[in-house]
Amino acid sequence: MSKKPSLLWSIHQEDSPDISYLFGTMHVQDKKAFGLIGQVESVLRNCDALATEYDLDDTETFNVSWFNDLSKSKSVREVLPEKTWRKLRHMLYKTLGIHLDAFQNVHPFLLINTVSSLILSKDMPLSLDEYLWETAKVWKKQTIGIETLQEQMAIVGKIPIESLVKNLAQITVNFPRYRQQTLKMAAWYASGNLAQLHRASVKGQGSLKRLLLYDRNVVMADRIAAIAASQPTLFAVGAGHLTGKYGLLRLMKSKGLKINSIAY
Repeated sequence: MSKKPSLLWSIHQEDSPDISYLFGTMHVQDKKAFGLIGQVESVLRNCDALATEYDLDDTETFNVSWFNDLSKSKSVREVLPEKTWRKLRHMLYKTLGIHLDAFQNVHPFLLINTVSSLILSKDMPLSLDEYLWETAKVWKKQTIGIETLQEQMAIVGKIPIESLVKNLAQITVNFPRYRQQTLKMAAWYASGNLAQLHRASVKGQGSLKRLLLYDRNVVMADRIAAIAASQPTLFAVGAGHLTGKYGLLRLMKSKGLKINSIAY
């Protein structure tokens, strides 16, 4: 396996002429994340299918009230101390234009994701993953979910509410630092700095890294290998899943797949 840093990798199965590809994405609408889109589109044209972390069409029928159900007994409003709540409400409205009252009964995970996405630019009408998904459908490629949306939501359900509330409290205390870190992540992605992205992801997830990264990587590596064995596929997953001791690249290599970085 080539050790050259890259967001785009080829996957070769033994005894098969087909080539699949693995692309590390960032789930944002920031134009900086689209730097490799031309090359990735060329790769997609040569594949029969696109596989993202889950079937993005499932979101059209997904009931957002699921987040409310998760937090019936522990909503953001109920768990956050009153002083933190007031400070967070003032800070989010002043910096991002978010009305926190609209999120008071939802799962903290949804609020944290909303805050992160609003920090970054929204130059593009779709996120990078969504753009690839819609392009694949226009080109009559098969579209596949590596995981199911239900599996992803079940993982969110295992995150202790208190852990997410702690994250919200940290955002409240030092929002400029949180903003700076989010912008750094986007810059590291744009420059293809996978090592730094991985370190930041692992550090940011703390005690949840096994639940959110490592265990999911094992499942995704198994399914990627199976899908790649059946047809040439472009796999598009969050870049934080690629590298590290428990990353997809290492796991896929352990399954006998040849993984090589693609220069750009």
